[in-house]
This record gives sequence, C-alpha cells and structure tokens, in this order.
Amino acid sequence: MKQLVCPVHEQINDLKSNCPETFFSYVNLYGKYPPALFSSLCREGQRGLDCTELLAGPPEQQNGVRPARAHTPLLLLMLFSLLVFNMS
Repeated sequence: MKQLVCPVHEQINDLKSNCPETFFSYVNLYGKYPPALFSSLCREGQRGLDCTELLAGPPEQQNGVRPARAHTPLLLLMLFSLLVFNMS
C-alpha cells in the first residue's frame, strides 16, 4: 500500500480534489474490499502512514549513482487500473 500511495501522497491528501474518494471507491468497487479495511489496517500514527522512508529515495549504489526512478502518478494510476481490471 505504501509503495502505491506514498509517491502520490500530495494528490491523495489534497482536500480540494476528489482523488481520495475516487481512489477508495475504485478499491472498493473493483477490489471487493470492505470500505474501512485500509483505514483500520494501514495506520502508523495519528497522521496515517509514514512515507518519509519511501520518499527519501533509494540509497546510492557503490559507484555513487542512484538508480533511476520511474514512479510518476500517471504510471502508478495505470498500473493500479490494470491490476484492478484484470482481477475482475
């Protein structure tokens, strides 16, 4: 869950958008998960999940070069959509 949500946490936490409602409605509709499953299981504190470790990025390799990151919100959304639609 953290690998999916943490890279796009700003969009999900944006109260001006309907991103959280849309995300969890798709999870509920296509994944057939109960509505409160993630809110009860994915909790690390009062502020929800701690993404600082994932957002810090991967550690440098021995040659000093960081591995390329291909995590974009669109890529994650497409991957999530493929997983959900292939499950149904």
